[in-house]
Amino acid sequence: ISDILLSVYVYANGMVAVDDYMKDTRSAFLQNKKDFYYLKFLTPVNESPLINEPARGDKIYTRSMDIRAMFNVEDIS
Repeated sequence: ISDILLSVYVYANGMVAVDDYMKDTRSAFLQNKKDFYYLKFLTPVNESPLINEPARGDKIYTRSMDIRAMFNVEDIS
């Protein structure tokens, strides 16, 4: 039995848009966390700080979220 760590990155135009996308993504994972076929249980672990991407202009921001998929059974043949 092992855990898998998933990372979700959001890029959007403006801080409010990034936060809205992160809230929607988090709630979608939490509402459906027991319904994934191969990933048994999903739990959001942490979120990164809101980062301004200077190479993409002053209006593009990014944030990431880590999600742990727990209790995965590996088939070792």
